[in-house]
Amino acid sequence: MREDSIYLKRERKKKNLLHYASYSSFRNYIRSMLRKIDQNASISVFALDVIDSIVLDLFADLAAEARQFMIATQKRTLTAWDVQAAVLEKLRGELAKHAVCEGQRAITIFSDVTRKRDKY
Repeated sequence: MREDSIYLKRERKKKNLLHYASYSSFRNYIRSMLRKIDQNASISVFALDVIDSIVLDLFADLAAEARQFMIATQKRTLTAWDVQAAVLEKLRGELAKHAVCEGQRAITIFSDVTRKRDKY
């Protein structure tokens, strides 16, 4: 087996990964949340596209705002504080409070899981 074939396989694998990463959608998550709220409810494809585009736009706005906070603090690593500050900046009122609370809960769960994994 030639060494060139290993590099070619790696390049093909990178191209495949980039292909799958180019399109992201929250459609499945939106449907599952709708099912949790009401099992008999349905949503049209058009409404699903609208909600998906709203979520993607919000995600892009939050990422850009978090990046601005990261640049302002002159850091190269995006931290939970940067994301929390971006959420508080972009969202207002009860929605911001709820988002921050859920984000902190997710970080706590993630930290517990990684600590348990590191023990073993």
